[in-house]
Amino acid sequence: MPMSLSAIIMAGGEGSRLRPLTCDTPKPMVPVLGRPVLAYALMLLHQHGFHEVGVTLQYLPERIPRAFGAGERYGVRLHYCREREPLGTAGGVLRAAAGARRPEETFAVLSGDALTDCDLTAALRFHREKRALATLVLARVREPLAYGMVVTDGEGRVRRFIEKPGWGEVYADTANTGIYLLEPEILREIRPDGPCDFGRDLFPRLVAQGREVFGYVMDGYWCDIGDQAAYVRAQVDMLAGRVRLDAGVRIAETAQIADSAQLDSLCWVGAGAIVGANAQLSDGAIVGAGAIVGANVRMARSVLWEDARVGDFVRMSGAVVGRGAQVGAGASMREESALGDGAVLGARSSLETGVKIWPGKRVDPCMHVTENLVWGGVNRLTIENGEASVACPQAACQLAACWAEASSCAEMALAHDGSAEAAALCTAACGALCAQGVAPVLLGETSLPVLRCVQRLEGINAAVFWTPGRATLCAAGGISPARDGQRKTEALFARQDFPRPFSGKTEVPRALPDAQALYVGALTAALPSDAFSGVKPHVAVFAPTPALTALAARVLNAAGLGGRTACGEGTVESWEVGFRLERNGQTVEVFDSHGVPDAAEQTMLAYSALGGGMEWIAKLDAPAALEKLARERRVTLRRVSGVHETWTASLLQAGAAQFDMHFDGLYRALRMAALLSAKRTTLRGVLASLPATCRCSEQTPCPLPVRGRALRVLAESEQDALLDGGLRITRPDGWATLDADARAAEVTVCAEAADMETARELCGFYLEKFREALRAQQERAPERPESGGESTAE
Repeated sequence: MPMSLSAIIMAGGEGSRLRPLTCDTPKPMVPVLGRPVLAYALMLLHQHGFHEVGVTLQYLPERIPRAFGAGERYGVRLHYCREREPLGTAGGVLRAAAGARRPEETFAVLSGDALTDCDLTAALRFHREKRALATLVLARVREPLAYGMVVTDGEGRVRRFIEKPGWGEVYADTANTGIYLLEPEILREIRPDGPCDFGRDLFPRLVAQGREVFGYVMDGYWCDIGDQAAYVRAQVDMLAGRVRLDAGVRIAETAQIADSAQLDSLCWVGAGAIVGANAQLSDGAIVGAGAIVGANVRMARSVLWEDARVGDFVRMSGAVVGRGAQVGAGASMREESALGDGAVLGARSSLETGVKIWPGKRVDPCMHVTENLVWGGVNRLTIENGEASVACPQAACQLAACWAEASSCAEMALAHDGSAEAAALCTAACGALCAQGVAPVLLGETSLPVLRCVQRLEGINAAVFWTPGRATLCAAGGISPARDGQRKTEALFARQDFPRPFSGKTEVPRALPDAQALYVGALTAALPSDAFSGVKPHVAVFAPTPALTALAARVLNAAGLGGRTACGEGTVESWEVGFRLERNGQTVEVFDSHGVPDAAEQTMLAYSALGGGMEWIAKLDAPAALEKLARERRVTLRRVSGVHETWTASLLQAGAAQFDMHFDGLYRALRMAALLSAKRTTLRGVLASLPATCRCSEQTPCPLPVRGRALRVLAESEQDALLDGGLRITRPDGWATLDADARAAEVTVCAEAADMETARELCGFYLEKFREALRAQQERAPERPESGGESTAE
């Protein structure tokens, strides 16, 4: 045998079945016990006298030369050949052969993504004894269906190829390993004008021609690292001594292993890695260089790439965590799940069997992920004030299914604002509900008040209104779901715990073709019969969409008010009063040619338009001047918590008129117009008759863990304080409210008095008093991480 032989390694594959691990790493570069799998091929070649090695490159071609250089470390001389376009296995070898071998020599071809300890010397001896043109190295396999099978006769001559057979085609148990010994003249048989593959093109053609093609059945280890299960198994086999290759040091000298940690004999820990207290690593647990394993981790048959981070109390079995990826405390990863490089699995989240998270993607805490995350992200569903963010149609399906399950509804009303994105979300939700056995009631493009009105008239206990990227959930009567209903929906979404599609009864949608007619009839019937018996004001209504504009015109005509409508922004004349609707139709802003009244004045106008004969329901931070206005109208004013769910339920309990005044822009516009008609005056005339309001507000940051305690301490220090969803403090010279933002770590201090100077003083006084209470609570109880909380990642 010559002193030095040549070989070619095929290393251009993308490794699509190993994604997301191969998204940023060529398949031959995936680490096996801390070394790229390609390194073992180079070690094998050197061991058997193959020192001139060509390497074909295509996918991420710069990575391999950067890692292996000229090959001196492995005792070989490397020559790289980059394929600009796919050439097939044989085509790639043809191009690489010129620079990597002597023309007169037998040469070897290996796959760069397989792990083997094949005796190449024995295979070469067989090849020469048979005077073969090509020798295919074959391996006996237990499950032949996943491989290309090769049928040989008693002398080893290849008779047939079977590409990934069914059980009815299994005539042999010898698989093509992708290791070949070839004579130089075979290169002349490779067609240079297009892609050519050894197993599918070249070898079957040579066998059909009766050429000397033989199969050598190897006696050793071979594993095609084609998927994640094979990737993990190959490393377990290395540790178990089933591969006659150098596995290196099992526990690196610079690794830090806690005394209480338990590692069995089938574990490998790389340089600089850390294994925490009471961690248990078993059955082929691989910890890459610089990786960190937290305390009380249970890790079996799993692989951490370099610099991966695993928090406390994590459970992993058969999983792989990519380079620099993070697993939060208390999370779990099941068989064949994987995190790509830099991905994050949040604390207490779980990946179902086989679920893959692509590089750089983030899963929020407490999520249960059942499908691959390739684009976008998997976020915790958060419902605030009955609204939730919806990123895609899939999320819309899941949200609708969860809300249906949480509300135990038999049917659900669906509507959207007319935008293409909202319509797509609504359509997706419709399909999900039908498959779940819940009958969708379809209103199509309309407004949120129309949807709520239909709910009341039709007795529908659950509904969703869709806008671009958002969904508004409505419980019975059209109000926001109670907090426990929202939490149940969030929990179901996180656990993906709702009936699977078509697992029971399947429903068909029911359309309401003219839901707006029902709404217009109900709205006009709710107005006093003499609403416009006086001088009718000149009304102009501006809406952002053609559909909402048409609805406004229909309402004005049905009410006998007339006026003009326009789509988009607009101005009014001096004799007109304007109303500007928001896109969902829920809120409206009144204005005139002089401008827009401030928020407090808008609120005072709304209550004034309600009139007497009922109890007024107001938030804690509603203007203090409402007290005087209520006395003038001879009505009782009851203040309730500003928490959205409590607020909406209290309004509806007091009557539909109160609810609609706050959550139906067109109804509010009609009632204000009726007020102007009854007063026979202009908007400015009504504003002048209202009690004056002077308000001032400021915001201050406030850490969430101590916010509640600080508000309670402040409330206890005041004689007349009401703590209910916020804090309201009444003083002889005015009042102040402190409102905690549900979505941000801040508190808003608002004060009202008879004059602006006093209002500013009150606001500043309680702002500083709250900050003092906050500082005292922080000094008394500094923030500590919760027991069992995450240590390395959210």
